[in-house]
Amino acid sequence: MVAVTMSSPPLSRAVAARARFFVQRGTGNEGRQGKFSVRLLLPVGCQSTSGSVPGVVTAAAADSSSKAGLSTALRNIGWVSFWSQFTLSVVSGIVLLFSTGLLAGNALQPSPTDVLTATGVLTGLVAAFISWGLVRTGRLIAEGKVVKLELVMAAVLASTRLNLIGLGATILGMQASIGGLVAKTLSSAAGGMAYYNARVAPPPVAFDVFTVQSGINSVLAHYLGLVLAFWLLNILRRHIAKEEEGA
Repeated sequence: MVAVTMSSPPLSRAVAARARFFVQRGTGNEGRQGKFSVRLLLPVGCQSTSGSVPGVVTAAAADSSSKAGLSTALRNIGWVSFWSQFTLSVVSGIVLLFSTGLLAGNALQPSPTDVLTATGVLTGLVAAFISWGLVRTGRLIAEGKVVKLELVMAAVLASTRLNLIGLGATILGMQASIGGLVAKTLSSAAGGMAYYNARVAPPPVAFDVFTVQSGINSVLAHYLGLVLAFWLLNILRRHIAKEEEGA
């Protein structure tokens, strides 16, 4: 009677091909009936009790690591983008209200400068809430839920467009505001009276400075939003390219 036994942890084909077999014949208490045992010896450093081969990264592990990195990027970049744009836009909006005199109880008479600056403030707030949506998307990916990266990229592109529109409107508003300040300064200065027989505009007041400060805050909000959005677009493109290669 011949009994053949094999004992070995599961191995990949490459490791199994390099393994060495030997047959050991033993004699038992059954007289002439010998027992044969076949044992599988692994090369040094390749023995494993878990069934995995050291140094070999599976596709599932690589995919899990990639999703974890994407989730972290969405949460961190989205969080920074939201708070920076939201805070600067809110401050810009409050300063703009001071510059119009609305908080002092005066009648609202918005100028083109105020309208353009307000456009920058509103677009900054909308872009900030899109960034908050990216934070929630990152949390969904961390929970293992399926998220289409194309939709995430579309949201980032929408935020980029809003920031560009807001940045352009705010810059135009600041140009008009600074131009008005220059005209008021020249008309009210002693040297300017040589060029103007009469004042063409009232002297500059604190409200005019508030308008400029509001525009600067809005420009900074949009600039930070654009930088973070382009950074996130880079990360998303790399992950989409990896998905297409894997498909």
